[in-house]
Amino acid sequence: MSPNSPLFQYLQDLGHTDFEACPTASQEEEYGEQEGDLTSPGEDPQKTSKENTLHKTQEITYILNILQKLLTKIIFLVLFLDHFIYSLVCKVSENSEK
Repeated sequence: MSPNSPLFQYLQDLGHTDFEACPTASQEEEYGEQEGDLTSPGEDPQKTSKENTLHKTQEITYILNILQKLLTKIIFLVLFLDHFIYSLVCKVSENSEK
């Protein structure tokens, strides 16, 4: 995830600073993946493909971990708000009975 990406900026705006930006793939890797024929001489194309797949898997896992943390905080906030609203309803009910 690039430090200039909207998700990165959004998470920083929310105060999430407990993560590092994933290193971005070089242009050669990105284009090599799309073109399929930019492997170095003597380099096994299957090995390069496996390395790219591993890198993508690591990036996806990293993003999923961030999303899991974010979802956990959202759930906590919803539960807090639910309790807060319930408390307010109870207080309003008590005051209207008086």
